[in-house]
Amino acid sequence: MAPNRQLLKRYESPDGKRWVGLYKRADGFFCFQEFFEATEDLRHLGYGVETFESPGWESGLFDSAEAADEEARKMTPWLRPISD
Repeated sequence: MAPNRQLLKRYESPDGKRWVGLYKRADGFFCFQEFFEATEDLRHLGYGVETFESPGWESGLFDSAEAADEEARKMTPWLRPISD
C-alpha cells in the first residue's frame, strides 16, 4: 500500500481472490486500487507454491470518496449489481 493514505473501505470479490481498497490520501483526494491473490510455483527450487498479495491497477484522483466509490463500482465487474 502506498504511504500517506487511509483505507476507508475494502470490497472483497465473491471468490476472495481479489479486493478493492478505497483510500483517502494525505492531500485530501481519494482513490481506489485493486489487489489480487497471486501464486508462484517454486517447486523447481526446492520450495512449494507461494501465495501472496499483489497490487493491481490504481485509479486516478477524485474530489470525494463517493465519486471514487462510484467509479470503482463501474470499473470492477464483480462490484457491479447483477442485472436481471
